[in-house]
Amino acid sequence: MTAAAEQHKFLGQPITPLTYRRLQNFRANRRGWWSLWIFAVLFVVTLFAEFVANDKPILVYYDGGFYTPIFNTYPETEFGGEFPTEADYRDPVVAELIDEKGWMLWPLIRYNHRSVAWDLSQPAPSPPDGEHWLGTDDQARDVVARLIYGFRISVLFGFTLTVISAVIGVAAGAIQGYFGGWTDLLVQRFIEVWSGLPILYLLIILASVIEPTSGGCSPSCCCSAGWASWAWCAPSSSRCATTITCARRARSVSATSRSCTATSCPTPWSRPSPSCPSPSRAR
Repeated sequence: MTAAAEQHKFLGQPITPLTYRRLQNFRANRRGWWSLWIFAVLFVVTLFAEFVANDKPILVYYDGGFYTPIFNTYPETEFGGEFPTEADYRDPVVAELIDEKGWMLWPLIRYNHRSVAWDLSQPAPSPPDGEHWLGTDDQARDVVARLIYGFRISVLFGFTLTVISAVIGVAAGAIQGYFGGWTDLLVQRFIEVWSGLPILYLLIILASVIEPTSGGCSPSCCCSAGWASWAWCAPSSSRCATTITCARRARSVSATSRSCTATSCPTPWSRPSPSCPSPSRAR
């Protein structure tokens, strides 16, 4: 028994034989297994997008000192320039001033999602070349850099929406299953009405009211989209939580009917549980 428990572990934690068998079945699916690893690698890489695709160097050594433009803003005069504004490290004049007394360590892609390539050999959108691996869009912005930053935003937004929806759904379902009666009925009707909202038209209205930022979408617009999309994710979590809570209530009736009273039954919020029978019924 001990040997079997030690054998079935995942990430150093013991798991049940059923969970172990599910993991083995998932690993046997080569397409799903390798897709998970590819997604994980891409997600980890895009988490550090500023170090992969950026129009600022990662590290600058100039005149005996080290500078980190990714984390700090330095004026052009810091490197011997004439203007007190932020240094444009892709400017040939600034680059020449730095190279005279030091060096620059650049990311793999010297563009971020908003950088404009002013030195294209042909009008934008341009085809792929040695500097722009997937070319540029109609505004001369590097496509690979925009894919990296866009992938990170999309995945993080999806994870955040899933977590928030699960928390709200489980909380609502637990309240439904615990109190039952009119509480269960009203909450369930509210979720059904919410699920029937025309999400597409609601998002169109929000997009016409909220002005996007220079990045393409304002934080308030993203929050509004997540608020509207909650109707798709939360109901399933709510139903699961309601079912589990009701099942536990049903099992607790037989176990507590002989010893539980309205004053001694431990319940959430220190109040009698609906599953606890009254003293007269218990007798």
